[in-house]
Amino acid sequence: VEGLDALLLASPACFAGCSLAVGLLSGTRIVLGGLGGVRCLICRPPPATPMGGAPQRKAVQAQAPWTSQLVVGGDAHTIACQDELLRIESAGCRLADGAPGNRRLSSVSARPAELQAIANEKERLLVQIARASNPFATLGLGSNDLKDGKTSIRKVFRKLSLVVHPDKVGEELKARAMGAFSKLDAAASAIESMLGIDQAAAELLALIDAAVDGGRLAADPAVAAKLIGVLEGCGPKQTKQAVEKKFHAPLARLQNACPKDVERALQALKLAEDTVVRGTVLWTPAEADEAVQVTRAMGCKDLKSPTPLLSASLVAECVELEPGVCVGVAMLPDGMSAVTNEEVAQQLARHSPARPRAAALRLALQGASRQDGSAIGAVCAYLDFESIPAAGASAKRLKSSKPERVRISHILLRWAGQKGEDEFAKPGVAPPQRTQAMAELELLELCEELIGQDPKTLGARFKAQVLKRSECASALNVPYADLGWIELGGAEAPLEAAAFATPVGG
Repeated sequence: VEGLDALLLASPACFAGCSLAVGLLSGTRIVLGGLGGVRCLICRPPPATPMGGAPQRKAVQAQAPWTSQLVVGGDAHTIACQDELLRIESAGCRLADGAPGNRRLSSVSARPAELQAIANEKERLLVQIARASNPFATLGLGSNDLKDGKTSIRKVFRKLSLVVHPDKVGEELKARAMGAFSKLDAAASAIESMLGIDQAAAELLALIDAAVDGGRLAADPAVAAKLIGVLEGCGPKQTKQAVEKKFHAPLARLQNACPKDVERALQALKLAEDTVVRGTVLWTPAEADEAVQVTRAMGCKDLKSPTPLLSASLVAECVELEPGVCVGVAMLPDGMSAVTNEEVAQQLARHSPARPRAAALRLALQGASRQDGSAIGAVCAYLDFESIPAAGASAKRLKSSKPERVRISHILLRWAGQKGEDEFAKPGVAPPQRTQAMAELELLELCEELIGQDPKTLGARFKAQVLKRSECASALNVPYADLGWIELGGAEAPLEAAAFATPVGG
């Protein structure tokens, strides 16, 4: 994961970000890992096992309500998790102010336009202070505001404290005001200390912080070159010398007074050097999309440097699987948050034990119907084995009840844009106009219609639909309208997997 993150951070898409879910099956155990806005669920049938053979058990399990277990993810990698919040605060918290469920993580202080849009003065200052990524932004100061020295800083502090002091706000704002006043006091003290040591150095530090808050320092060579004082396209040696000459000695004089601020500035200057040398402008998200709710992700360079707010550490859990029970696994992105864990279990139960793609498609359709343009998707799988392997036995040699060959019938729908000749196309069928998504949806709806009726008549009803709808030449085979016998290793892997996993008559 760290290697993948490093590759993304080194790519032109370094300001983009993504979450990750991964599953690894080893013998009778499955390891599920998550990073960022994902959910990894295991769904099971009720624990009571009826008498009878494996086919009977599976049929009962598929009909009974399933339960869901959140193994990894959910709110664990968001601001809502207290442990993650403490980690972020220790790194240099930059949270958009608001209700806990609506807080977002940002790499920059609140933009002036964003603050000006807030009519209420108290609310505007509370947001300004909460979102500030450095002492100067906390007080709303730029490098030019420091020229009058320490006295002017104390005046600004008194003016702001009259608005956000806990004694000056209502009870509903008191908790936010206490945090804001504490941060305001610490920022004023830090700036006064800097000015007492070296006013010019403090002005340079404010200049660096303002460039970072602009949000373009790591993306735009023009912004980086202006900060350093060199021309765009400068070589690495000349750029490095310019940084050392202009910044290193002044910042070193502030090291004892504000070590974290100096370290952050040095990291920002390293970013600026790399940007100047690179010479190309990189894509960055729109201002409205800069803040995120997750606390772990791959990519998102602005949230990892100069201050490491996001983590790329994967969290994984190992789960022991029960023999003789078909369990469902689902991995969902945060765009599927409107689909509950119970609904996931319901769809996995509905399509068990051999239709994971159908379950995933139905869940994705549910998520799409409840979201406004968010990326959605789902990955589902079913895991089942009959017995625990003996000590020392290979995990690949789990006891299986698979037959050596099966006879199957299927419904094939073609879609527009398929490449090449289809040797199995049904004669006389007009070229399709549907898309692949339309074909999958049509098959899903047909599947759910068939399994929702009397299972005793499923075979006959399925054959009728094969004759009516299938666009495969096998529908013309008499008397069964099927593909005939398929042996292990005798068909394409996806078809073989589905054929041998499907119960007789299923």
